[in-house]
Amino acid sequence: MNAFDVQPVREGQPVSAKKFNTLLKLVQRTITGPQVIGTSSGWHIRPDPRGRGREFFTAEITGNDGSTRYSWKEVDGDGVESGRVGTLAPNVDEAFELNLKEGILTGTWVHMWADPATGGGVFYFFDLGMGLPGTGKTVGTTAETEAAQADTWDVTNQGSDEGLEMVQLTRTAYDHTSDETLYAYYRTFSYDANGHLTDVSAETRVTIDAPTACP
Repeated sequence: MNAFDVQPVREGQPVSAKKFNTLLKLVQRTITGPQVIGTSSGWHIRPDPRGRGREFFTAEITGNDGSTRYSWKEVDGDGVESGRVGTLAPNVDEAFELNLKEGILTGTWVHMWADPATGGGVFYFFDLGMGLPGTGKTVGTTAETEAAQADTWDVTNQGSDEGLEMVQLTRTAYDHTSDETLYAYYRTFSYDANGHLTDVSAETRVTIDAPTACP
């Protein structure tokens, strides 16, 4: 779409919704710096938070190849496909989460932008605010120790760690109709480098106390 797609109108001539929307898309795709957003309540300016004159648009994630690549479609405020698409089969204009997060659900809405690629073309990116998905620092233990643990974690001072592996007691159980043993159960909660919960492990069971025969 370019300026030749918008035909001039005379002063006082009504403008159709189709022509208005065509003009709006042209303005959004050519403006640098802030975005001009047209809504039912009027025109609004949305600054470019990254300060590089990028064009941001709303897109819906439509698929994932099991790794870091996503298919998508540009949508309007009502969720109707309104322009560009990215596909996985073949890989044409597929998109990536900025920190290469995997497993984002189909149907997720994101703000997307395009960055130029070396040698031509573009890469499409979107940012969910996720942190690095590396190996986090383990805090907590299932070991039998009465000493208070001194290990800590600070999202603003992680050193070489990339997140947190938090070992937590989640429940206890005792069944007087069974083996009459008191058990504790632990799970490991994994957080990325921004402190977002990314994974919860299955339970690990440990014995707290077991019955013994009277002397």
